[in-house]
Amino acid sequence: MQITIAKPFGKEHVAAMTLRQDVLGTIIDVKKERKVVTFIALDDGRVVGTASLQLYPCKVARIRQVAVSPDCRGKRIGQKMIQAIEDHCRNLNYKYVILTSRVQAVPFYQKMDYTTHFFTFADKNENRSVNLIWMKKVLQPLCEPMCEPIMEEQQYPEFD
Repeated sequence: MQITIAKPFGKEHVAAMTLRQDVLGTIIDVKKERKVVTFIALDDGRVVGTASLQLYPCKVARIRQVAVSPDCRGKRIGQKMIQAIEDHCRNLNYKYVILTSRVQAVPFYQKMDYTTHFFTFADKNENRSVNLIWMKKVLQPLCEPMCEPIMEEQQYPEFD
């Protein structure tokens, strides 16, 4: 088993998009695909798992659309992909990873130290409704500001 990053729109990336569509029931948005890093799990050259990573400013990364082939579940493929993504984010000095999880997958992420935040909401895109929960994991403790201040210190209004 090998976890790697797929070449954008190469053969393995297309196989990963097909797997996501089959497993998650999503319609692939090619414009969004250009903005993510696609991780794949390969078993004898076959794409058996995939997850997308979207990198945001302020050192926050978002894992999206994790899917494992039904005939390969129970082999820790999802866990290995998440660990590879987290390692990639740490190498880029990202501080947090966020994701939305289907309710039934929350225990999977909790075992990897993700915590639930915010609320459950229904994703009603693409003629389907899926209850999702926001989750996050701290990769590196903050020892510096995540973002540059919007205004210089002297520009802040004074309050009496």
